[in-house]
Amino acid sequence: MSNYVSPYHPAVDAARSVTCRAPIGLYDRDARVEDAPAKFSATSLVVWCFARVGIELKDDILELFEAGERIVGSELFGADLIFRTGRHDSYPPDQMRRGLGHVGIYTGEGTVVHASPFIGGVHEDLIELFLDRENGRYRGTRRLIAR
Repeated sequence: MSNYVSPYHPAVDAARSVTCRAPIGLYDRDARVEDAPAKFSATSLVVWCFARVGIELKDDILELFEAGERIVGSELFGADLIFRTGRHDSYPPDQMRRGLGHVGIYTGEGTVVHASPFIGGVHEDLIELFLDRENGRYRGTRRLIAR
């Protein structure tokens, strides 16, 4: 029996476990958390991973964006949520030019796990590829877990 203890937040471990179990975690824009782990949307993946470690969240990108602490110019930690625009954006009140369409879980080591419509399933990308700051797609970061 191993005494291995993961250095990652349990929500990150849950997200990564999905990436290792293809074809589990196929992408479906309309998937809800109840559909997991067979299929995920970007938000349902986040909600499912956090629920696996006892943290209940709403399966709604706008509510996820409003949850937790806003991180600005600070070091990212594992389990922080990173938001960007997407194919089908939702808009926070009074922010019609700041649409939210995609969310992922930062791993703590330069990657983001997310349900990708381009890959067709749960995927882990380098944070630079996920953020795409040059094209103005980054929308913000939220910390749900106190550090």
